Amino acid sequence: MTRSLSKRKYITIESWLETGIIAGFVLFSLIGILQHEMWRDELQAWMIARDSSSILNLIQNMAYEGHPALWHLILYGLNQFTHDPLLMQLFHVTISIWTVYIVVKLSPFSLLHRFLLSFSYFLFFEYTVISRNYNLGVFLFFLFCALFDRKNPRYIILSIILALAANANFYALLVSVGLTVFVALDTVFFSRGFPRLKPNIAIAFLIVSSGWLISLVQILRVRISDLLLIPFLSNTAIGSPTVVAMQADASMESYLSLLRKAKSVLYAIMCVCESYFPLPNTLRVDFWETNIFTTHQSLPIDPDLYLATPFSIGELIALFISILMLGLFSIFFFKRKSLLCAYSLGNLLIILFIGGMHSTATYRHYGYLFITLIIYLWLFQKSSLAKDDYPSQHYQKFVNGVLTFILSVQAIAGIHAMSMDYLYPFSNSREVAQFIRDNNLQNQEIIGSRYRQASTLSGYLNVPVYYPEKQTLGTFWSERVPDIEQAEIMEQLPARLAATQSPQLTLVLTEELQAPAPAGLTIEPLKQFNETIVDNEQFYLYSVEKK
Repeated sequence: MTRSLSKRKYITIESWLETGIIAGFVLFSLIGILQHEMWRDELQAWMIARDSSSILNLIQNMAYEGHPALWHLILYGLNQFTHDPLLMQLFHVTISIWTVYIVVKLSPFSLLHRFLLSFSYFLFFEYTVISRNYNLGVFLFFLFCALFDRKNPRYIILSIILALAANANFYALLVSVGLTVFVALDTVFFSRGFPRLKPNIAIAFLIVSSGWLISLVQILRVRISDLLLIPFLSNTAIGSPTVVAMQADASMESYLSLLRKAKSVLYAIMCVCESYFPLPNTLRVDFWETNIFTTHQSLPIDPDLYLATPFSIGELIALFISILMLGLFSIFFFKRKSLLCAYSLGNLLIILFIGGMHSTATYRHYGYLFITLIIYLWLFQKSSLAKDDYPSQHYQKFVNGVLTFILSVQAIAGIHAMSMDYLYPFSNSREVAQFIRDNNLQNQEIIGSRYRQASTLSGYLNVPVYYPEKQTLGTFWSERVPDIEQAEIMEQLPARLAATQSPQLTLVLTEELQAPAPAGLTIEPLKQFNETIVDNEQFYLYSVEKK
């Protein structure tokens, strides 16, 4: 796991190989980002930044995002130069290139491990090609690892990095908490007792805790507002039959809710396996966000069916592998109590959050479990000074082999995902937007349904789209709006033609039109785009005009 720098000739050869790894990553990531068709979650952040009149308005528009504002603030700055979302993609891939540079040049791993990590699924595909706020946290955490020096800890610099990372996304906030605990415990153990509180330590804690607070306020402000509206309990007499019946129902519901939470936590533990081994369960185009072991993302929504649904064989295997991996690396960190506590806390926070509050989490979310492993293996190499701190030599070799296997699987998954994204459209949004431009349709009103998927057209075309679900023109989506039937969309078409005083409209649907055209209107198909990696961003275009 540790690289040797004993021979000058080896260093020279290694430096050339390091440059080759970075150059290869730059080349393939640029190819990947330039041909990648962005989906709705990527363009959502860009449109919020693009259509906000000020930073305050940006914060207001983020009310339902569930993310802190750092990424959106960066995009707001980029939008002062151009409204072309390509700039966001180029900026995003630049962050990934710097991340890989830090891994290759500054990490303590072997050359093989640095190579495999650079082309792993998360660093090469999920956090490079898909432009979201997740790779910003990874970059900051790896920068933290590179700058950490237990002999000369630069507390203020490290705290600034952790405060910024906490404002990248919620999972980065959880990892930031774990790393802060690590620094605190490592300082205590390295000093063989509590050190005297110095001004820089107090300032550092103030900085990082302020970062957490700002992040939490952004993430939870909608929930905080909802909590303020909870009505007080009624004054029904305690002990009355009504209250007793309500208490019995509440007890049963509380029991069932506890069972559901327990099962959700078990599913969340499985995410460790999915994060370490992100192998898709299909060779079809729609491979994304599937895993060879698990099927729980397609579980029934009904709570009673959820409880009655047994674990599949693959899920039981994933649960076993997850517990095995957590135990294996916990034993590896056992003699370094600060690392063991922080590694355990980081994993625990992510697992509990996924199991308790974020049951719809996918690869981009629980990829931070894999990143957590890399972070603490990195810090282990940098902070272990005494031979007594290391596990036995045989156990080191065993863990080194396990890490090689994990990174090899990651690299296979990363290259597979990048290849699929090169061969097939990730989303049809860019191709649909180009079709609209080529046929000069962007100057007439575009009616798009479903709401969230159709918003991608506004992202690429930089024009508002009429959303039948909201019965209004808009760009980015805010609060969740229920889907409507095609018949309801048809009912709105005559009014839209009258309102725009246009002889023709463009209708964009995510499903083939089945409902009959309204009286007096002709609806003709223009083109369909129906083979994508994101399977619910297939589009069907129609021309709507008066007879």
